[in-house]
Amino acid sequence: MATEEKKPVLEIKNLVTKFYTADGIVNAVDNVSYTVHEGEIVGVVGESGSGKSTVISAAMRLLANNAVIRSGEVIFNGRDILGLSPQELRAHRCEQISMVFQDPMTSQIPVHTIGKQMMDIQYRRSTTSRTEKRQLAIDMLRRVGIPDPEERLTQYPHQFSGGMRQRISIAMALLMNPQLLIADEPTTALDVTMEAQIIHLLRELKEEFDGSILFVSHNLGLIAELCDYVVVMYAGQVIEQGSVEDLFYKASHPYTQALLECDPARIDSVTPTLPTISGDVPDLHIIPDGCVFAPRCPKALDKCWTQDP
Repeated sequence: MATEEKKPVLEIKNLVTKFYTADGIVNAVDNVSYTVHEGEIVGVVGESGSGKSTVISAAMRLLANNAVIRSGEVIFNGRDILGLSPQELRAHRCEQISMVFQDPMTSQIPVHTIGKQMMDIQYRRSTTSRTEKRQLAIDMLRRVGIPDPEERLTQYPHQFSGGMRQRISIAMALLMNPQLLIADEPTTALDVTMEAQIIHLLRELKEEFDGSILFVSHNLGLIAELCDYVVVMYAGQVIEQGSVEDLFYKASHPYTQALLECDPARIDSVTPTLPTISGDVPDLHIIPDGCVFAPRCPKALDKCWTQDP
């Protein structure tokens, strides 16, 4: 995909985010930059603790109270999200950017029916009648594969399986036809069969609604299957980024290479053990000199401890 010909929808520019905790300051995101273009699916991959979700939480202004964005910009259609007022944020969320969270079992209100929740999402459609809003909800549930949507609107979240609830979450996220859908590890809580169905559904919906998707995952197989462009994060930094073809066939950073080597789908021979990356993600209370991956890297040189690659 020739991303240079596409208009940028979301631009993360030199973002620095810190968390203030009882144990000190956690440097969660360190000078992160990447872009999502029109009609593009961008995958963000990395180990737990790499800062993937912190960046998208900043983009949605959903960071915890102890988080501080020290510098950087989050540009959406030419406007810096970090400077929006609370009133502007309410219009921004759902209508322009929507989000599908990781766990469908906790992302819906248990004491409200699915129908009520989908009607509430449309509160800004002041010229649309209640009957029309209900029909829009029914149509969207049908589109994501919920059978008998007219009846199921009256049911509560606990009356659906995990996979069905994630489909409903996607329906809710797309109900206002946003320009950008952020999916934060939306298949982690699902089995392999349902995971494949959700990925297929996201690809179909992206084409149908002509939007962009920012897809966060630790699953390299899903990234390869779904995305056009990949951002690799580690210890709060962007280690490498490029097209799917470049990242999977010409990875240049040892961390990206190590991640690929750990993908079970790329192992040709039978083995009693799976490859792993030795060591742990570094303590982000301290920003290390040089390459953040050097302590775990079997290819590290002397200069890696003092210089960024």
